[in-house]
Amino acid sequence: MRDVWNDIISPLLAEGAAPTFITVDGLDGHSAVFLLEDLLGPDVLIATSLNGQPLDRRHGAPLRLVSPGQYGYKSVKHLERLALHNQEPRSILGSKEHLRARVAFEERHKWIPAWILRRVYRALIPITAVLAERSLLLADSPPAIRRDAAQGIRFQRPAAAVAAVLVANIASVHAYWALGGRWPGTDEMSLARRVVGDTTAMPHPAAIALVPVPLAGVAALLLDFAGRSRLSRPAPRKRAGLRLFVILTALRALAGATGSTIAVLRGTKVPYFRLDLLIFSPLCALLAGLTAFVVAGEGGTRRVEKKR
Repeated sequence: MRDVWNDIISPLLAEGAAPTFITVDGLDGHSAVFLLEDLLGPDVLIATSLNGQPLDRRHGAPLRLVSPGQYGYKSVKHLERLALHNQEPRSILGSKEHLRARVAFEERHKWIPAWILRRVYRALIPITAVLAERSLLLADSPPAIRRDAAQGIRFQRPAAAVAAVLVANIASVHAYWALGGRWPGTDEMSLARRVVGDTTAMPHPAAIALVPVPLAGVAALLLDFAGRSRLSRPAPRKRAGLRLFVILTALRALAGATGSTIAVLRGTKVPYFRLDLLIFSPLCALLAGLTAFVVAGEGGTRRVEKKR
């Protein structure tokens, strides 16, 4: 980079011009802000090849700025433009971009201390890598497949996210009951009449505590689907787990609605049956429908893979 600056850029500057800040832009829309002294460091490169081979798209072809002493967001791929400034320009990353970003000093963020972010950023590495690979798969696909995948992302990801939030909340409520909570009742008997239809008492707390565990697993699976492209198929066991959840919630909705309707028609005074018709069974039906819609997208994944 220093050679490019001295041989090409510096001779073009007006006499007496002394830019202090440089914005490096890439064709993918990413950019980074540098102090000139950091940009002209002895190890900063404009790379054209990797291991003797021309750069591919994954590694930033045709040109990539590489600054080994700084965090990765400074190494801009698909180098397009250098913009010179006398005052510090606004970063597209906001406060998440440290001006210097020197690894040796753990300058990860403009304001937040490094020790807070260290473990968080480390945990995000595999997620970032997976998302990057999916983006490349999608970009390499024919236009028709990109449109098909984009349509799936548009509807299936929100459906999975909504279902995950609902399931997580149901798991939280069951955990609350297992710990002795009494809402929406006032005591154990009134709670039982509203939640299970029993006129005496709720099930044993240990039995209730078993419910949040599988529900938390289902919520995690749905969140995984919410961040997944249709071009990337999840493991078979994950699909099987969600299919089982669809079957169980659909059966619960059908059996609950049928039993509660009969009970209401017979004139029962137990509040559970009306709540079941108004809330519990419809909620199960909604979850079954949302999850089935998410899992059904796997057919689209297989079609995409076959076309590719």
